[in-house]
Amino acid sequence: MLVANQLTQGLPYTMPAHWHHLSVAEQARGLVRAEARRIADARLYAFDDNAVSAVRSVADDLQVQLPVTPDLLPAPSGMIVFTSPVSVSADEGIITAATWGPAMEGFGDGVHLSWWTDTRAFIAREVASGHLDPAEAEFRKRTFGPLMLHVDMHLPFAPLMDGRLFPVAEFAGADRDSAPAIRAIVAAWYALTHQLVLVREARADMELGRALAAEKAKYRGVLVARAEDPTALADALADQAHAAAGRFGSRILGGLSSPDRARAGEGDETFLPSRDEELEPSERWLPQLYRDAVRPLELLEAEAQQRYPGIFDHLEELRVREYGSWPGWCWMPSSRVAIAIGDLGLAKDVDRTLQDAIVIAGLGAWRARRRPAIVLDWLPAPEDRAELCPSEVPDKLPVFGVELVHTKIQDG
Repeated sequence: MLVANQLTQGLPYTMPAHWHHLSVAEQARGLVRAEARRIADARLYAFDDNAVSAVRSVADDLQVQLPVTPDLLPAPSGMIVFTSPVSVSADEGIITAATWGPAMEGFGDGVHLSWWTDTRAFIAREVASGHLDPAEAEFRKRTFGPLMLHVDMHLPFAPLMDGRLFPVAEFAGADRDSAPAIRAIVAAWYALTHQLVLVREARADMELGRALAAEKAKYRGVLVARAEDPTALADALADQAHAAAGRFGSRILGGLSSPDRARAGEGDETFLPSRDEELEPSERWLPQLYRDAVRPLELLEAEAQQRYPGIFDHLEELRVREYGSWPGWCWMPSSRVAIAIGDLGLAKDVDRTLQDAIVIAGLGAWRARRRPAIVLDWLPAPEDRAELCPSEVPDKLPVFGVELVHTKIQDG
């Protein structure tokens, strides 16, 4: 019920692109099942104050690049609880825990990562600031439990790097608030995988043990990580991260603009449902028509972003570097897109890459001019669909790519 309500209110969850055709209730059930499976399979870790201090120090040092590779994960699925927050932000974020597990269906190589806010600490802050009355505070404690989901995302493996792990400019907006959390979590992975912390196994207390049993968790013990010297640990973490980045060299595609925020259904901001009220009631059919018309392309766009995180950012940069290498009316040849996918190390299957390159080239052309669509409802339906596209005069097209929609063409 809680997840369904949040989806209804517009809270963005990371999910396979094709789930966006499901009802909100079905999406919520799928998300809850997926997180329950991650927790049931999770290795449990806890970081003491000194270890938390070290990972926060590395998180704050933006000179440290933190590539994520499959062998960096201390376990395929896991959960880390920090004894003190690794990040505190104004937007509810008092981050004291993280969970991760295999990437969801349709995503490229990477890991599904979530981080969580300490519910009681957040509520106490809101009550102290006068933003929440005590009665509502008690209701929220019962509703949300000890942890509230703050962010969930798909984190790609190197050579792709989320911009918060490979900063190339000053952070802004949501990235500024979320960077400390994601950087601290990845630094914690470095500490565990490279055995830079002292680890001992402890039994879960009775309450946690019952909760783990209810979730049918594979692991009931907690691996407690501690550090004697936070400064020494921070230095060792930075050294390990530097060595990992050096193994990729110039092949790292860094500074991506938050690839976790590429979601199905975003569309052009001009046609967001929240802006419909700016129009007269008699005119609100038009943005709805646009949204209905472009939904299939938005789904393809989201699937491409999930399979090849950051691909459109990279191709736009490539177009600038190789300007003049192909005709001006062409956004980018599909053959060049396929080569770019291979150069990034993302081509796992040649046939699939060639097919995807054709789709991505078309989507890139469409995105380049803010996803235009022309609805031809007022024209007679053509006998031949090919008549709709002026392919003989590509140099006279007004934009790189446009979706042509004719509502009178019947399937088949």
